[in-house]
Order: sequence, then structure tokens, then C-alpha cells
Amino acid sequence: MAKIMCPCCGKRNTVPIVYGYPGVDLFEAQERGELRLGGCCVREHMAKRFCNDCLEEFDCNRIAFALTSELTFSIGGYDGECHSVEIRLKNDRWIAQYRYSSNGFGCAETDEPEAEVRKILEVEEWERFCLQLQKCYVDDWKKEYNDNDILDGTSWFLEIKTVVNDICSVSGMNAYPPYFTKFLKCLSELVGKKIE
Repeated sequence: MAKIMCPCCGKRNTVPIVYGYPGVDLFEAQERGELRLGGCCVREHMAKRFCNDCLEEFDCNRIAFALTSELTFSIGGYDGECHSVEIRLKNDRWIAQYRYSSNGFGCAETDEPEAEVRKILEVEEWERFCLQLQKCYVDDWKKEYNDNDILDGTSWFLEIKTVVNDICSVSGMNAYPPYFTKFLKCLSELVGKKIE
């Protein structure tokens, strides 16, 4: 079975975290690097995976994506293409708005055809997207991803707010988390426009 990629370092040397009182067999499995012992106490939002390379724990599901009230995402360059997506919960429905501009950030007024799409999401569509967000480990992403050796390029921003006031806010400039391409694909499928 293929190992799960770590959302922190991008390597696949990850193992499950086992909680509870361990026996000798579990101690031996940890010594072989097959699992990580997480301790006897089990609480809410505890990590399910451990990376043997960067020593980070992940897959905590801290954000209840199904309870999202607002998602804002933008990606683009100063003088190039810009894509922007806003999804808001309004009157018990999720409304997605996509904007595109070929002349840099802002994605504001444009004369381009099909530069703006507004879509009311079906419940099944929204639930499927929320499951995909979890599989991208968005709530395990670092706050910032930056490559300071590139002066101009692509910057991006993602913010997710829930009805219980959980906030996930991440951004980057010319650098991306390991599951970023998968995230862009999921978002593209949701709004029906290719975002890259």
C-alpha cells in the first residue's frame, strides 16, 4: 500500500499514530518505524499520522470543513493571470463565485468573456468538496510558503472560516504545500473553471 505524503515536507515516509496502552508488539513496531505511539490519552483532534523524516504529526482534522461559512482563495501574478474564488454560506446555501483576469491581481472589472461565474452549490457537491479538502490536509498546511529567491512570480492566499469561528489562513509566494496541485484540481472541478 502506498504511503500517504506528508503535508509538511512532501515525503512519503509516514506511519499511523496508535493511541492507547501499548503492548510489546506495538513497541517493537515503533522501533521498526512502522508506527508511532501517541500515548494513552485520547482527545479530540489528535493527529492520525506521523512523518519519520520531518517528525511532524498531521491529519488532525482541526477544521470541520462541513461547517465552513466562507472560503476565499486567490492565485496570480502581478502582471499575469489571476483567479479568485469566494464561497459563502448564505440562507443555508453555499454560493460560489469565480473571477478571472488576464491582467494581474485584483480580478475586478474586466471585459473578458466568461471572466466571472456564479454558482449555487448542491449539498452533495459541497460535501464532496469538503471531503476533498480533508484529503488535501489543508488544516495541516504551514501558515506561509515563500521562495524569496524569486522577485516576481505567483502569489496565493487561502482563508477558510467556519460557523464555529475556526479559521484556517495560509498564503505563499512562488512556493506551495505538497497537496496544492490536488487542491487546485478540486477547486477547479467545483467552480467548473481551470485554476492554475
